[in-house]
Amino acid sequence: MHIDRKIADLASVGAEIQTLSDERAQLTTQLLAAQQRAPAAEASLLTEAEHDELTARHLAVAGLQDRLEALADSMDRGQELQTGAENAARELAETEAEDREQQAVADELTKFATELRTITPGPRESPDEVWTRLHNLASSQLQELGQHSRSSSEARALLGRLRAAIARSEGFKEAVAEAARSKQLWDQRIREADRRREVARSVHAAASRSRTAIVQRVFTQSLNDVWRDVFSRLAPAEPFVPSFGPPTATRTALELHLETIHRAGGTAGTPSMMLSTGNLNTAALSLFIALHLAVEPKFPCLVLDDPVQSMDEVHIAQFAALLRILAKHHERQLVLAVHERELFEYLALELSPAFEGDELITVELGSDSDGEPVHHSTRLAWAEDEALAI
Repeated sequence: MHIDRKIADLASVGAEIQTLSDERAQLTTQLLAAQQRAPAAEASLLTEAEHDELTARHLAVAGLQDRLEALADSMDRGQELQTGAENAARELAETEAEDREQQAVADELTKFATELRTITPGPRESPDEVWTRLHNLASSQLQELGQHSRSSSEARALLGRLRAAIARSEGFKEAVAEAARSKQLWDQRIREADRRREVARSVHAAASRSRTAIVQRVFTQSLNDVWRDVFSRLAPAEPFVPSFGPPTATRTALELHLETIHRAGGTAGTPSMMLSTGNLNTAALSLFIALHLAVEPKFPCLVLDDPVQSMDEVHIAQFAALLRILAKHHERQLVLAVHERELFEYLALELSPAFEGDELITVELGSDSDGEPVHHSTRLAWAEDEALAI
């Protein structure tokens, strides 16, 4: 208000000074014009009236000059006041510009405070204080936003892992359910397997008992009897006869023991201890034949490869007689292989056909002069002897 009053006073003084300046300029102009005309006037004759008029004018100009001289200080003061008014106007414009800038800053700070959701700047709070407060608040909120952003990223990553874990959990649930169903099925199968195993155990135990009884009956009765008969035919002079001892049964196997029995009675050692090499071979051959005769054969056929090893002529003759009995009386088809030609011819003679339907096939294997294998076969059928028939 003081500045406004000062400006108003200065404006009125300036207007008065301007009026005085204009009057002074006019008077100065008039004075100059009068001075210019003065020579002409002096040169010209003036009338008294003109002289009086000029005198009056002179007096008026002198009065004006005095007045101007009296107003010189006021004019200087007016000039100073005008300069001060211009400076004041300039300062006022700058102040108004600063006020506008401060108002714009205040508006921006208010806008920022509203956006930051904090207290708006008060009239007693300086812009620097407001700016510092808002800057600190914005920095803290930025830190919180950064923390929230990191937390959000971590939460998204955790959510992804959680979804993956849920998917795996669902898979595990399905696997567990499938395992439970499979376990139930396998439990049923295990119970059935246990039941079948118990049945199998009972069947195995019964089979073992039956097998033991059958083996004991076979080995102690029929097989030993047949083996003794066959061995006695092949080696009638041997005092020790091979035989199977009482078998011992275990949970997993049936163990058989060989022994020899003296013809006069009593049990002796094993055949390998009591028999000679030739009679040991005879015992093995007689056991093979006895095994064939102890049960009803599916194929009534015997295959023997060089069965007369370590036999002397007596044992060979007895063996040929046994083969003849097997072939002729027990109707067994014999396939016999020997390496000696004399034995081949002897056995061919002993096993020659003896009745109608009986026949003998002989095959001789050899090689020619070039080393190529050759064979000669002969098929002999029974024919009635005409000489005996007569």
